[in-house]
Amino acid sequence: MATNVMSEIQVQAGPGMWTPPSSVTDHLGKPLPPERDFFVAPPREIGPVKSAYSSLKREIEAKTAQTRVAIVALAAAAGVGAGVGIDYLTAIHSPIWPAVIAALAALIAWGVTGFKHLCNFVGAEGCAEFKCKGGRENITQKKLFNFKDAWAVSTSMTRHFTNGVYTGTSFGFYWYPPDGGKPVYQIVGRHKANLKTPPVQNAFNFARAVEMAWDNHLVPRLDAQLREKGYINFYMGDKRWARLGLGFL
Repeated sequence: MATNVMSEIQVQAGPGMWTPPSSVTDHLGKPLPPERDFFVAPPREIGPVKSAYSSLKREIEAKTAQTRVAIVALAAAAGVGAGVGIDYLTAIHSPIWPAVIAALAALIAWGVTGFKHLCNFVGAEGCAEFKCKGGRENITQKKLFNFKDAWAVSTSMTRHFTNGVYTGTSFGFYWYPPDGGKPVYQIVGRHKANLKTPPVQNAFNFARAVEMAWDNHLVPRLDAQLREKGYINFYMGDKRWARLGLGFL
């Protein structure tokens, strides 16, 4: 993926780094909950922000390693107790039950007590994604997409079934440069909403918001190209383009 990863760009991170204006909504067009904590401010390169999302709430704090270890130890101990109980009820008398359940409980506790969050922004000129781990200040991923870098978009959505039962939908949104080479940006993921709209936190909603904002950004460029050259290009996939002009295709 040719997404612009902003590893060289320094961003300020911490609690409440950005307070969204009242005009900014979530990616479904609904008001942003006031408890959401945007631990990074949107970069200026994306222009005025139209919509945003953060998985982090203001009251959530990262747990120290010592606290997490203590919780894991308690979970493992509870798992041992549950395993002993199962062993007693089944009369199998095997050490496997306590060991397996204790390990599962410890893994679940470690995962649940972790601190991993994301926030993203859609602006008039581009979009940006950020992820943090272990604390608000530890930014582990930074991505920026300038709409001016792409001239075409393609999308794919596949509904999956097993024995006739719906199991999920995979999707992909891909933006291409003028030469139709590798995507300059992409959003891929999966949801289980079938034909309905997925929950706001699903990446599908971010992708749709980016697509609509990019469309709005593209229209003036297409008008300018039509006036200047008398035609506009439409990407057909696999480095193939269709040329549409006044009176010809």
